[in-house]
Amino acid sequence: MIAEEKVIDFVNRYRTLSLDIEPSFFELTTVMALEYFDEMQVDVAVLEVGLGGRLDSTNIIHPDLCVITNISLDHTALLGSTRKEIASEKAGIIKWKTPVVIGESDDEIRNVFIQKAFTEHAPIVFASDHPQFRSAEVDGERMIYYGSEFGQIESPLLGGYQLKNTATILAACHELRRLHWRISSDSIAAGFSGVVSLTGLLGRWTVIAHRPLTIIDTGHNTGAWRYISRQISREHKKKHIVLGFVSDKDVMSILKMLPSDACYYFTQPSVERALDRNVLFDMAKDSGLAGNVFDDVHAAYKAAQSTASENDFIYIGGSSYLVADFLRKRDNT
Repeated sequence: MIAEEKVIDFVNRYRTLSLDIEPSFFELTTVMALEYFDEMQVDVAVLEVGLGGRLDSTNIIHPDLCVITNISLDHTALLGSTRKEIASEKAGIIKWKTPVVIGESDDEIRNVFIQKAFTEHAPIVFASDHPQFRSAEVDGERMIYYGSEFGQIESPLLGGYQLKNTATILAACHELRRLHWRISSDSIAAGFSGVVSLTGLLGRWTVIAHRPLTIIDTGHNTGAWRYISRQISREHKKKHIVLGFVSDKDVMSILKMLPSDACYYFTQPSVERALDRNVLFDMAKDSGLAGNVFDDVHAAYKAAQSTASENDFIYIGGSSYLVADFLRKRDNT
């Protein structure tokens, strides 16, 4: 974690510069991060694109490896209204003769990546074409992966979508080894098993209570919800679903994936981009989902708690911001 005084120092220096542009918050913090990585002399930096790829500020970097996870209808106001258009924007991170791993693909978008990789003379690997583990199963509160070249792998991250994520990660590790990175199988196993304790990661089908079983998840687009909705349906209990979204998501498509027999608690995250909770209520009603409206996620959760029995199931999600609001309130009470 960068120290507060480092941030203050960077901002003070930035304010004295005479620039021809007014950088966005993300552009400013990207430069700050890169400067800090350089100062700390990091061995490895992992940069996640902020929005799209082609025009993203992280795209000034020439990495050893590029990874594109999946393509959903997300940020459609800026990236395009079809998965093919969005794939084209994300393919913009593919660099000259730099290997790229694609986590998920289908006939609609596969050729977008192939054509861009061909133009850039970039080796391309589709993780789905080269499975990096033979099978997986849930054992208590961990997922176990069998039959990988790195040995047996265990992870505390649950949820059906983790199968695709793990396949993508292991394909990336395989490619880095081909690039002569020295990554031991023990290190990969330790990274998976310790991902939460090492990084503080929360909100990926995270269990926060057992009676009633309560899950938080930050999945926020149709790609994630295809898996989340199936996961919810496997819980053969009375369901209480706390939902809030931001306004640039394909919310109607997500609502159509949700069970009509659940109790819903509609709210909104505390950000400007939030989808108004009353608008969400109306959209849900049109999709055959019934529930009530609450000012914030904490009020919605309290209502779900008071209604649910200890054998029921509570889900909180729809937005990373909503989960962050929930965790912030929980940690401060």
